[in-house]
Amino acid sequence: MFGRILCGGAAILVCASIVCADDKADIQAATQKLADAPSYSYTTTTVVPDGQFGAGTNQGKIDKAGYTWLSIEGFQGNTTEVLIKGDQTAVKPSDGAWQTMQEFTAAGDNGGGFNPSRFLAMQIDTAKDPVARDLEMIGALQNLQKTDDGYTADLSDEAAKELLSFRRRAATQPDAQADPNAPPPPEITNPKATIKIWVTDGMLSKVELHTTGSVSFNGNSIDVDRTATTEFKDVGSTKVDVPDDAKAKLGS
Repeated sequence: MFGRILCGGAAILVCASIVCADDKADIQAATQKLADAPSYSYTTTTVVPDGQFGAGTNQGKIDKAGYTWLSIEGFQGNTTEVLIKGDQTAVKPSDGAWQTMQEFTAAGDNGGGFNPSRFLAMQIDTAKDPVARDLEMIGALQNLQKTDDGYTADLSDEAAKELLSFRRRAATQPDAQADPNAPPPPEITNPKATIKIWVTDGMLSKVELHTTGSVSFNGNSIDVDRTATTEFKDVGSTKVDVPDDAKAKLGS
């Protein structure tokens, strides 16, 4: 009797693992379908409790045959526009003209203290291709469950740690090309993250990430409770308009 119970329990575990693998494959296919699209637009809205850092709305338009345009809401509600063409990036602060990325970061250099322009550069690295981030996270999904319109899951502690540090997974790999002037990574404790995934017509359409933990910069610890929701739209029809002064900074 006890042996039959054990065998039955093992069968359930095997079936559960197969279902989980099938669900991960479906998520992979839905995300890859969006990644393979020639263009798309997205909006990411980040909500935090009163007084916490990080709230705001970022927007993006990605046309693989042309340019990537980003609008990033930063400190005190200031919005920075970004245009990317190949390996060239142009930046337009809310109170300034278009600059190269090198000009922008140099202007924010204050002799070794906190440089908001370099922090923005890390945000740009993530914002310029949010679907790549989603593809990277699929392997970190745990406790995956299917819902009526998608999936819910926990993320591994390592994936939660990377989200809290504002760094893409690829940037933490040993062979990645790191910026020698970039600030050291923050210390992360108690990282936790959950994810909700929506799929429409076989394609990724929405992702909600809820991340909590403690982030320490130079000995100053900040408790983080952040919910970031990204919605994708205009797949295949998104176009990016580029002003002439931005093209000049991009060398195009």
